[in-house]
Amino acid sequence: LQLVKAPIALDTDQNRHPLVTLLNKGEPLLVNDLRQLHAVSHHAFCRWMTHLGGRAVLCCPIRSQNRPAGLLILDLRTLRRTLQETDLQLVEGLTPLIGIGLQNARLLQQQSNQFQSILQVLAASIDARDFLTAGHSAQVTEYAVGICRTMALSEEFTDVVRIAAMLHDYGKLAIPDFILKKDGELSAEEKALIRTHPDKSREILERIPFEGIYRQIPEIVGAHHEKMDGSGYPKGLKGEEIPLGARIIAVADFFEAITSKRHYREPMPYPQAVQLLAEESLIHFDRQVVDAFIRYLNVNKLCLVDSRAKKLPVPAKIPAGIDRRRVRIPCRTQVSCQAGNRVLAGTSANLSTGGIYVATDQ
Repeated sequence: LQLVKAPIALDTDQNRHPLVTLLNKGEPLLVNDLRQLHAVSHHAFCRWMTHLGGRAVLCCPIRSQNRPAGLLILDLRTLRRTLQETDLQLVEGLTPLIGIGLQNARLLQQQSNQFQSILQVLAASIDARDFLTAGHSAQVTEYAVGICRTMALSEEFTDVVRIAAMLHDYGKLAIPDFILKKDGELSAEEKALIRTHPDKSREILERIPFEGIYRQIPEIVGAHHEKMDGSGYPKGLKGEEIPLGARIIAVADFFEAITSKRHYREPMPYPQAVQLLAEESLIHFDRQVVDAFIRYLNVNKLCLVDSRAKKLPVPAKIPAGIDRRRVRIPCRTQVSCQAGNRVLAGTSANLSTGGIYVATDQ
């Protein structure tokens, strides 16, 4: 049944699929010779099965919450024996279990979608406090996932890092605005308060009942400001003591932070930021993670650099249509603009000296 490649619509009369009638009728069907079309009902279905190479067929409807959910179809390509009513009864006994399984799968998917939505809301609530950091968590997440895939890490671990990156700064909700948005240099007391946010993030996330490999998330989030030489915070972990997920987020967070505008400084151009990141990898960051991130930047044409060079130069030429030398500031908001006689609505992605980038479906 390889020709069935997508869910079948039950509420349309156009181009009606041969299975639709069987689904709607909800009755089992047993045919021992599909070539005898004059002797059986559901001619269109039988012709369709014959085209697929079937000689005999047994079909039972699957229902979930008292609605058609599918069909369990068994066909014989060679007639070694005749299908019996006992065969039909056996298959009919399986379909309720399949229906329950399908319903459970839907419920699990709904729960997963709701959980992902909650995580996105939590991440958005962090960035919403300051227009200059809007989109920070999303950009760090994008970088971190890119690093994971460049390092060929498993999809499951990549998802762990993705969630941890989304929520890595959640503890900043406990930091007063006058500190987060301060234009000048922070005092020693203010720096100490800022440095509590990884622990606060970990404590909050420990209240979420993560299961399996996802139980690492609070630990990863709590260690994303640790450094390879032990000079980081809050615990002063060194090298392999720092979880791999935290080492990945640390690189993504550092690069996003220095290339974005903040209240106390202007953004750093991408090539200079990559040079600084390469220098920091000798002391503070995992060199393998940094190398993977630079490869990711090159592959995605975010900043073209030679990761093998001791000094990473500013590229002399960047392909047409890609100009990352212009500083881009994340700025996500609903906007409308006029193009000729049309008014377009969309969402801004970022600002630069070259203008604003707007994503629209129109």
